[in-house]
Amino acid sequence: MRRPLHRRSAFAAAAATALLACSGGKAPPPAASAAPGDTAAGGAPPAAPEQPSIDPAIEQFRPEDPAEVARHAAREEARGRFRTMKEAFAGGGRASSSAAARLQAALSRVPPPAGARWQIACRGAACRIAAAAAPEAWQPALLASADVQRVVDRLAADPDGRDGAAYALLAAEDAPPGDDLVGALARELAGSAEARACAANAEARGTIRYELRVDGSGFTYRADGDLPWPVVDCVNGVLGEIMRGIEVPPTARSATRTVALRL
Repeated sequence: MRRPLHRRSAFAAAAATALLACSGGKAPPPAASAAPGDTAAGGAPPAAPEQPSIDPAIEQFRPEDPAEVARHAAREEARGRFRTMKEAFAGGGRASSSAAARLQAALSRVPPPAGARWQIACRGAACRIAAAAAPEAWQPALLASADVQRVVDRLAADPDGRDGAAYALLAAEDAPPGDDLVGALARELAGSAEARACAANAEARGTIRYELRVDGSGFTYRADGDLPWPVVDCVNGVLGEIMRGIEVPPTARSATRTVALRL
């Protein structure tokens, strides 16, 4: 015979008996179970279970074009770099005439906009560069100047064009070249058997493109490619170990190199 739906188990009966013995009185009547469509005490319908909240940013996320994502990331990175350089100048302390003279010597080989002259101010190693002309009339030539790049470690302009000045951080005169350091990192990664094993173990084939960077604070990188994420994560771990094995002097100049690792 089928067991009635609301029949109490022997365990429930024993629990009720124990409650009666401890209280010295009568056991309270069992609570009635509400069937679907019933109402709770007082006539109110039973409360609906609370639903977990979802972050609106997650709820609104939609996959985007990878090229657009990359452009957005590059723009945000450029904004952050410019903001950092501007803040370094604002907090750079006392004016430095020697730093301004070094930068002026390099700028003398970059033609200023017609009818304008370079306006330079340096605080420590952080410098501000401006000219009495629209930024688009002089900033591209400044940013592309090999003479300026030889004396600065970093150089940035506002990617949104709202700030008319550019900012530079001068390299130490005896700073080791960052190209040598980032080149050594690229060579070790390209020849790493451990990195190749990451793809071989997953039976995957493809390419990871790395943008490797170095400055006085150490190495950083950005990666993208067409391999599955577990493979990329594995190779990133190998890259991290290689990075930790190369000493970067705090005075090292910044440098960037792009590497396509085919696995």
